Amino acid sequence: MFHQASHGKRLLRLDGHADLKYCAQTDVLDVLPIQQEPGVLGIEN
Repeated sequence: MFHQASHGKRLLRLDGHADLKYCAQTDVLDVLPIQQEPGVLGIEN
């Protein structure tokens, strides 16, 4: 699915196969970014 999205296609054109594979992983980190207001992300553990 990621390789079909416009940003995924761009990564593939830039030889970002490893980046795309990394981005597709689930449950890699134990933090969750939370958007508190437009343009600002906080992190909750």
